[in-house]
Amino acid sequence: MSSHSVSKKVLVLLTSRYPYKPGEEFLSNEIAILSDFFDHIHIIPTNHIVDLQTVRPIPNNVTVHLFDSLCKPIGKLRKFLRVGLLFLHHHNIKVLKEEWKRASQFGMRGVLKACYWFSLAEVVRKELNVFLNGLNEDDIILYSYWLSPAAMAITMIDKTDVIKVARAHGGDLYEYRYNPPYLPFQTSVIKSLDRLFTISKDGYTYLVNKDKSIESKLSVARLGTRNHHQRAKKSKDGVLRIVTCSYLKPVKRISLLVQALGYCKSKVLWTHIGDGELRDEILEKASQLPPNIEFRFLGNLSNDQVLETYTNYAFDLFVNVSESEGIPVTIMEAFSFGIPVMATNVGGTAELVNEENGVLISKDVSPQELGKYIDEYALLPDDVKEKMSEAAYRTWSVQYNAEQNYSSFAKELLEIKEMKKR
Repeated sequence: MSSHSVSKKVLVLLTSRYPYKPGEEFLSNEIAILSDFFDHIHIIPTNHIVDLQTVRPIPNNVTVHLFDSLCKPIGKLRKFLRVGLLFLHHHNIKVLKEEWKRASQFGMRGVLKACYWFSLAEVVRKELNVFLNGLNEDDIILYSYWLSPAAMAITMIDKTDVIKVARAHGGDLYEYRYNPPYLPFQTSVIKSLDRLFTISKDGYTYLVNKDKSIESKLSVARLGTRNHHQRAKKSKDGVLRIVTCSYLKPVKRISLLVQALGYCKSKVLWTHIGDGELRDEILEKASQLPPNIEFRFLGNLSNDQVLETYTNYAFDLFVNVSESEGIPVTIMEAFSFGIPVMATNVGGTAELVNEENGVLISKDVSPQELGKYIDEYALLPDDVKEKMSEAAYRTWSVQYNAEQNYSSFAKELLEIKEMKKR
């Protein structure tokens, strides 16, 4: 009997850099659970890797494959040549022609973005084709973690027996985040996938509103975080301890929070986890806060260190004032420790935060208003805060538990595979 008479469950996952740093921290939770459902998972990072030393641990049945053409940075001339080579093939010209109408609405920038996107997809496709031919497996599931050129590459694979799926988060989904507001090939890629999983209902609705014909291709598959069987300690000394966890970049608007703290009358100890381009500017502003506001910057921490921080210190409120979001995993993490959340109503945040487990505020909140919200929260009776803490944990437990969500996701992937075989 052939060794291939029982088909193996094989998943090929295209990431940005994972398991290498930085980014995609929360993929570790997903991989840990997916590895129980598949005989083998092959990971292919598709973005150039800065530091090969900082690799995260992966399960035993997961293998990482690095391809020079994807993982090594290339110069501008090579990028230009890569785009030029597209026009040597009649099929590529046909694909670009189909996208031309949308791309050209955004002038030369739109056209160049489409060409560059396609050239990246073509490089990934070539590597993927060679890899799959050498894999010698049937019934493979190809899974792009992002709705990126890697997802487009998956749709360009001409094997009929593979399942093609992708996730869509925020930056790879919402066109309005960009100038010009354009993400190339989005609709055509979704139509060519077997399924696209959005991480929020908001993302699902956004896509359906753009094009009703793709609805049958969409599912919501929420992310999740692990159960730490631990609740954050609460302040007992009249100080409100708030925590933020994000990159220090403009979209996260940490400077808005610093301004707001300047208006607070309450005693506040603010802890920030994360680093980034605005660090010096934000530290400078924070150093001018009035004496009732203390702050500490912990810098970049690994996910395990973040969890350790939530375990060891008292936190009363997690704050997120982002200008845009997909659905913030940092909020799920806070909820899993029973920390209520104050957050701006952007992206899928309203699917997480409500008046029971926190405070949902307008995206256009002013520093004065935000300061007032923080003061109002500080003055809430302890029993009300405790109820919010319980509701925060309950929200996590019902909707954002990694074990539940990623097990359901794995089962759905395998169901798609079975349906396609019939």
